[in-house]
Amino acid sequence: MIFKVDTRTGSRTEIERVDGRAHFEFDRTGEGRFRTTWNDEDEPILHYRSAKGSA
Repeated sequence: MIFKVDTRTGSRTEIERVDGRAHFEFDRTGEGRFRTTWNDEDEPILHYRSAKGSA
């Protein structure tokens, strides 16, 4: 799970959830655009989200 946290109030909002191990890269607006996961052979799989909020 990845949360966006307001550092002044401490409130948090979940912005991403995945099963298993993953690495994210975010754009300037905080939207997760690239996600790297790994298959059973431990080979990386790159996922790209082209539009805001798309799966």
